[in-house]
Amino acid sequence: MMNFQKSVKNMVWTVLCQIALLMLSFVSRSVFIHFLSVEYLGISGLFSNILTLLSFTELGIGNVMVFSLYEPLKQNDKERINSLLILYKKAYMGIALTILSIGTILLPFVPQLIREVPDIPENICFLYALYLLNTVVSYLATYKKSVLLADQKAYVVNIAVNISHAVLIVVQCAALYVTKSFTAYLICQIASTFLTNVVLTCIVNKQYRSILSNHASPLPEKERRKIFNNIKALAISKVSGVVSSGTDNIIISTMFGLRPVGLVANYTMLINSVNNVFYSALTSISSSIGNFNVDSDIEARNRVFSELFLAVFFLYSFVCTCLFVLVQPFVSLWIGNDYLVSLPVLFHLVLGIYVGGMNYPVYSFRTTKGYFKEVQFVYIACAMTNVGLSILFGKLMGVAGVFMATWVSKFVLTEVADSYYTYKKILEKKHTLYFIKYGCFFAVEVVNTICCWGLVAAIPFSGWVGFALKAGLCAFMNLLINTIVFCRTSAFKCLWMRVCSIVQKV
Repeated sequence: MMNFQKSVKNMVWTVLCQIALLMLSFVSRSVFIHFLSVEYLGISGLFSNILTLLSFTELGIGNVMVFSLYEPLKQNDKERINSLLILYKKAYMGIALTILSIGTILLPFVPQLIREVPDIPENICFLYALYLLNTVVSYLATYKKSVLLADQKAYVVNIAVNISHAVLIVVQCAALYVTKSFTAYLICQIASTFLTNVVLTCIVNKQYRSILSNHASPLPEKERRKIFNNIKALAISKVSGVVSSGTDNIIISTMFGLRPVGLVANYTMLINSVNNVFYSALTSISSSIGNFNVDSDIEARNRVFSELFLAVFFLYSFVCTCLFVLVQPFVSLWIGNDYLVSLPVLFHLVLGIYVGGMNYPVYSFRTTKGYFKEVQFVYIACAMTNVGLSILFGKLMGVAGVFMATWVSKFVLTEVADSYYTYKKILEKKHTLYFIKYGCFFAVEVVNTICCWGLVAAIPFSGWVGFALKAGLCAFMNLLINTIVFCRTSAFKCLWMRVCSIVQKV
């Protein structure tokens, strides 16, 4: 059975760490905006997107690494564990060198991606080189953390990473205050990335001292081939996500300039930070789902999937409703009306978060059951569709169209593929039932958002006190409506019993 105690432990620690990081991120962004211009936000968003695309060489290795470790960890097969880790160490070193090589080749072409080069003292190519170095460093001394993830100890990784981020934010704010230099800001980030990986490696070496060894026999050729086939398939399938998240700012910069990228960057920072609180909590239980799927029966899988789908809906209904209703007034109070984007842009940004979040149940079941190569060509089509639609919708609708293309391509292609293998192959149910269920849940979300929007609009109070009142009522209304709609379902009753049991034990 699925280990819910470990899942809850991972989830609670992840949420606490992400909330603390979210609050510090607002402080960091406020300091950033105070000392640096909006063009620097655009540069940060653009280079992050470029290097996200370069990181396609990693896609698949991390997930397959964790997936391959489930069984040997459960069986305490030390020889196989060490053989896998030695293989992954070589793979990550190859990734780092590949990204460094490709990134260096692209260096002379970076200015051509910017419609109007900003008037800043730093050289654009030099700043890009620092971002490239940070990406390369992120792959050094990082492969061993997969042992923690596969052993359902994601909370250890999250605590270490978030403490590191918190320290980084404080140091970066101090660096900006003293030097007002974007270069110093980036150097701090590079140092933090490397030190975090070193700390995680030390933690793994200490906790798994009796298991780990630097000497192990090479994996059998058959198993190596299977792993690399899974890596190749998952890499192809994940290209869609990378293209979706890694081309938006490049297209916006090329079509509309850096300023729109900078304005949207505040929203993406805010929306992604809030989303990370919840999505990190979900991904922290992936190893529990993987272990559960090793030997569970159909009835148990269907029961757990129903509970997971409802839990994810509650989370993302809450997140997306509150974001859509509250982000505009928050940004207005935080940094002023000059930094607001249009409502259509916000709508498509939030809808992208909803589609991505609601995909988690089918995606996690598919990947933890080892269905990688079956969906690879669908994801290639999704990547190509996303780029084409981003350019087309961008010309027709402006910046909002670029973000609309992202969620449309994801839903039409990747959601269909993931749900097919989860429903048809793993849960042994009709595929159409999933979309009926998805449509019903989305209808509830639409009604919920309209009600919350109307409630907040009717509140006459302004300022931070008024915002706090609006936020509290919006959150309460969302949870109330969802509870009334779903309280009679078996999935809700099972979830409620689990929550009560956990609270009682605590």
